[in-house]
Amino acid sequence: MTIYRAGPISTGGIALSTCDTCGAREETTFHALVECTYARRFWIRLRELTGVKLPNLNPTSWASAILDNRICGVNDQTINLCRMWSVWRSRNDHRHGKAPIDMAASIDWALDVYFHLNAAREKTDGK
Repeated sequence: MTIYRAGPISTGGIALSTCDTCGAREETTFHALVECTYARRFWIRLRELTGVKLPNLNPTSWASAILDNRICGVNDQTINLCRMWSVWRSRNDHRHGKAPIDMAASIDWALDVYFHLNAAREKTDGK
């Protein structure tokens, strides 16, 4: 089981273990959300469904880049954050002995949350 502790943002988190999912030697938050084979398959499938591509990110600036309007628009930010949360949730469920990671259910969840957040934003923006 991987345990994370806070690390400097510039490091993408401090790896304390190997990745349970793909066996990578250093599992950081960035690895879990972007680099891991499960995360990559998740990103590819969701891109096929939404057309939203994950911007080029790196371990030292990914958190600020994902929220930078110059890198991706608000709609893309919303779907990318929903993707990340769903990947994280799936990995934690798997790691803590819950049902195996079900990518289709995780993608459905991410899309559902995205559509609800987008509808709420449009309502508050008066669109």
